Amino acid sequence: MAAIAPSIILDKHDKSYECGETIKGEVKVVVVDDIRTAALLLVLYCKGFSKRENDTATVEREKETRDLFKGPWALGEYTYPFEITAPPGPGTYKGHAFDVTWHLGTKVRSSAGEDATAEVEIVIHPEKKTPQGAGAKDSGEVVYTESPRSLKGFFVFSIALLLVGIVIGWRNSPFAEGIDTGIFLFGGIIPMLLGLALLFFTTWQALVNKRIKKVEVKIGSRQASPGEKLSCRVTFQAKIPFEVERVDVVLRAEEIVDFRRSSRKGKFRKHLLYENRQELPLAVKQVPANVPIHTQGEILVPVGIPYSIDLMESERGMALTWQLEFIIGMKRWPDWMHLATITVQP
Repeated sequence: MAAIAPSIILDKHDKSYECGETIKGEVKVVVVDDIRTAALLLVLYCKGFSKRENDTATVEREKETRDLFKGPWALGEYTYPFEITAPPGPGTYKGHAFDVTWHLGTKVRSSAGEDATAEVEIVIHPEKKTPQGAGAKDSGEVVYTESPRSLKGFFVFSIALLLVGIVIGWRNSPFAEGIDTGIFLFGGIIPMLLGLALLFFTTWQALVNKRIKKVEVKIGSRQASPGEKLSCRVTFQAKIPFEVERVDVVLRAEEIVDFRRSSRKGKFRKHLLYENRQELPLAVKQVPANVPIHTQGEILVPVGIPYSIDLMESERGMALTWQLEFIIGMKRWPDWMHLATITVQP
């Protein structure tokens, strides 16, 4: 039998709490031998877990730590009450790409040379009503402006990369005698593909820049709650006259699991949760040069949706992101696009 046996007892049988609610309970420790020195620690933390077939990924984030006891223990049973505030978020979440769970854990370190642990899983619900003055909502307007930039450097680099790949691939072609085909594959094809991809992107951006002189996007706020409407406004000018098919704004939610930076076999998963495309009213379809064109509208954040979740750290982890994508669709021409991230919270 272990010298120390801790356990956690909560004040609620269902172990369910709202964000900001006080979690009450006690830690019981049964000691069967005298302990000269010991330390009892309580930790509140959340865990993100993702699984696909035999591939799993986990991330943990500590939210609060409490020291409940330090000192000697004699044989017997001890009780340590505690109160800890439920975190503001994220709430307990069961998704398609990942789940978020909350845990209260206790750990005992002692001079007996062995650690003892206990843990209970709790459920954290989003707050039903934000207390007055406690909200972190930022009502400030968000403004994004874009003007064409010179792409000469990108063109030169992409063409150079493409030519380097062609030359290496030709000189180390598998048709040449005594040449390792691996050199051809990794030394030639990869630079060619990267050069082609960069050349395609640069050409696409150059075509957009040929028509679009300046764009300004305004969003009422970076933060919104379900049932609210976000105001948005798009103003753009043309370099040359052209025809606009439509101006759209897309509200989109995605689950993302990204561990590409943690190992060579990095994991990346994405799941689309919600998408709604809305066309903004446009007074003219034939856009004249150097004349500001305005369009605006309101985007409804639907009720009954999951809130934003951010368990990312150093560009690795899990997240549930909400984004607004603005699109100026030009007839028989590449579209201008801009992506803005917003936070959906209670």
